[in-house]
Amino acid sequence: MGQVNKQELVEALWKRARYAVNSYSKSLIYETLGALKMAVQLKAVSSQEVRDIEQYLIHDHLNNGPYMTEVYRRWE
Repeated sequence: MGQVNKQELVEALWKRARYAVNSYSKSLIYETLGALKMAVQLKAVSSQEVRDIEQYLIHDHLNNGPYMTEVYRRWE
């Protein structure tokens, strides 16, 4: 099995995060947060390398009232 390129992994996690947010799917956002945690636990990336992605998902979206209102509106 080949060596994981950290930059490519972080880019893939960003892509997944943007997809989850643009899908207005709370479950996809939580799955992406789980993928971030797993990558850190496996030491594929450091927590500092994914901090911006976590902030993007949690602060900018999960804890954003208007965004979450739209999530619930679309999935009722």
